[in-house]
Amino acid sequence: MLSLSAQEVHFWHCRPEQLLSDNAEYLRRVDSVLDADERRRRQRFKFERHRQVFLLSHALVRYALSQYADLTPADWRFRKNRHGKPYIVNPGLEYLNFSLSHTEGYVALLISADYEIGCDVERRRNNVRAADIAHRFFSESEVDELLSNDEQCQHFRFFDYWSLKESYIKAKGKGLAIPLGDFSFDLRSRPITFTADAALEDDTSQWHFELLEVGVDHAAAIASPQALSSVKSFSAIPLQSFEESRISFR
Repeated sequence: MLSLSAQEVHFWHCRPEQLLSDNAEYLRRVDSVLDADERRRRQRFKFERHRQVFLLSHALVRYALSQYADLTPADWRFRKNRHGKPYIVNPGLEYLNFSLSHTEGYVALLISADYEIGCDVERRRNNVRAADIAHRFFSESEVDELLSNDEQCQHFRFFDYWSLKESYIKAKGKGLAIPLGDFSFDLRSRPITFTADAALEDDTSQWHFELLEVGVDHAAAIASPQALSSVKSFSAIPLQSFEESRISFR
């Protein structure tokens, strides 16, 4: 069984296309561990490929959490706050916190003990008008830094900013109730610098952010409200196997 120290997080990940292609028996097995609410939410997706990624990602949550407690994947129970962030309600296991993110080609899950965290993964889509979106949602300093790069670098950098912003609002548990322009990142040096408007009433000096190396097609970020001493990574086949993998920061 795995354990988590006070300043440690575990990053779980899998690649849907490697697991879901023409594997009906595996899909039935994975579906069997979801609860009724998850099955209803899955059916809301228009396309089967999106339903399958949802299925796999939520099975990953249950499978991964079962590595930290004597509970089967099907027995985990969750509730959501008013902004939609899920929490564990199984007695005695509420100390475990997780943040799930999935996009085309990648599923990411971050797990911690006793404090909330955020994780986000984004596919670097070519049809995104990065500068236009940045002007609408980013802070002035982020827009200035973004536009100082050439067009190709702007596109790459945009998704770094976006994944960091998503990881923060997920960690806070408030989603887009927090305006994305009310806080800023400076990616020109490491560690990543984080500032926020006074209205957010947040001690920015305590936050820790990392951009993860997950391949050129995706951007991934994690957020922690405290310094991290360790980030371990695990590559998984939900309900079947997992192994520790190497994780690099950018």
